[in-house]
Amino acid sequence: MVIVTFVLAKETMRQQNIQIRLLSLVLLSGFMLSIFPLKSEVSPKMSYTKTYQKNFYGTIGNLGVRMTLNIHENTDGPVKYDGYYSYNHVGKNIKLSGIWPMRPGKATHIQLTEKVGGNVTGTFSLLPKSYSDYTTLIGSWYSTSGKQLKVNLRSVTK
Repeated sequence: MVIVTFVLAKETMRQQNIQIRLLSLVLLSGFMLSIFPLKSEVSPKMSYTKTYQKNFYGTIGNLGVRMTLNIHENTDGPVKYDGYYSYNHVGKNIKLSGIWPMRPGKATHIQLTEKVGGNVTGTFSLLPKSYSDYTTLIGSWYSTSGKQLKVNLRSVTK
């Protein structure tokens, strides 16, 4: 009887020891996950945005224009733009906004949309010299009715 009781007590202690080890493992795993979260729980990489302004003078068709663009470069996405342009003989600012969907190794156009009174009145498709060289923008302006004019712009200091 003593041997049976001893064997039962020893088996109970072994089961309790296994339960304590499992509980310790679970607690340790939870603690480790709180210190070193799974990849999906890590906060997303912060993107770097550099914003600056460029001023341009040039032509749309044969009319003189000036353009001001606020350029928002983002490491995690396309370059974004906002600003305005005006014809020299009118002087009224026309709002612009758009993006440059950069693709490494491939020239892509800056796409700008112009709005007057909240309505889209035209679009620009412009190509800079390179990603970091905005000294020259060339391309086209398109009216909503399909008219197309050549655009040539050069950056200037104000």
